[in-house]
Amino acid sequence: MKTIKYKTPFNLVRQFFVLAIICVLPYTSISGPALHDILAMDLVVHIIDVGVGDAILIEVNDSDQDVLIDGGDRRKGYDIIKYLGSYVDGPIDLGIITHPDYDHWSGMEKVLDNGFIIKELWDPGYGRDCKFRGSNAETKKNRDTYLKFIRSLPRSGMNTLLRPVSSNPTTPLVTLDGVEFKVLYASEAPMGNECSYIINNASIVVRMQYKDIVFLFTGDINGKERKERSNVSPSYVEAKLLELNEIHPDLLKADVLKVPHHGSQTANTRAFIKAVQPRFAVISSSNTSHYTLPKKRVLQQYGRIRFKNKDKIEKVLYTNYGEPNYEKRKFGDDHILCGTNGDKNDLICDYVWNFEE
Repeated sequence: MKTIKYKTPFNLVRQFFVLAIICVLPYTSISGPALHDILAMDLVVHIIDVGVGDAILIEVNDSDQDVLIDGGDRRKGYDIIKYLGSYVDGPIDLGIITHPDYDHWSGMEKVLDNGFIIKELWDPGYGRDCKFRGSNAETKKNRDTYLKFIRSLPRSGMNTLLRPVSSNPTTPLVTLDGVEFKVLYASEAPMGNECSYIINNASIVVRMQYKDIVFLFTGDINGKERKERSNVSPSYVEAKLLELNEIHPDLLKADVLKVPHHGSQTANTRAFIKAVQPRFAVISSSNTSHYTLPKKRVLQQYGRIRFKNKDKIEKVLYTNYGEPNYEKRKFGDDHILCGTNGDKNDLICDYVWNFEE
């Protein structure tokens, strides 16, 4: 792969200076990172701007194997089928439904409905029981769209359905051409008092490692109550993960963090972020008529936080960049790409429009 060099704009003075010394110093062309170079790297991660929800495509290029984590909301935002059609040629080797919220699982159903084959599918196993209460509980359960989808599984070409998926912090559940996928957490009986918290706390948390590079995918896990400040002692799933990190030091440490719960104030405690120490924080987020994510306070926290070695996060990227409110939202133009060959020095994450065609 050719060396990536960054474009530096020249004002007139700089241009004159360069021309003056060109006969003394050899001229080196300066160009920005090229999209085709990023896409050719060993491991490419697409955080797709689907609008509402999460949708993450992982390409293991040497073996042409693909992983899809969630699929966004099939009713809202950017068409994930259009995006996958540009990058996926053949069956998807692994699909992961992090939890049974519509903005995560329904896009995966759309992928299957449109003829894509997913060979292995993971699900936390929680049946959204918190939604089925009262005299009409059974009727509601029978009509529930998520459970209808689950009853349609496995689909054609699906060799393995892990529901519930098991967690094991020490052993990869799947390895694709040297890329290891460990499930650090998943729950078929999640904790919480409110239904929204309960469903989110079922989320599968995946640690993906290729050589020296680690990604942490967190679904919609929670770490605190919405009203609590970020420096509170973590609760819910973030507390569970920090307990694991005590037993297995640096288990949570990652180069790239998929920020929990779209940058919501129900997650992203200071203790959790400091345990991960990410170089890049990526957020799948959107504005709706009911809420705006990521929260400004959460973005500020990721921007200001410092780690023990005084390092800070290099970039915080989010898929509704530049969308100040619901009326001005645009889907499909803020995809985020991360590429690496497995070396700490070659990892790059940025918006797709920052890569030169």
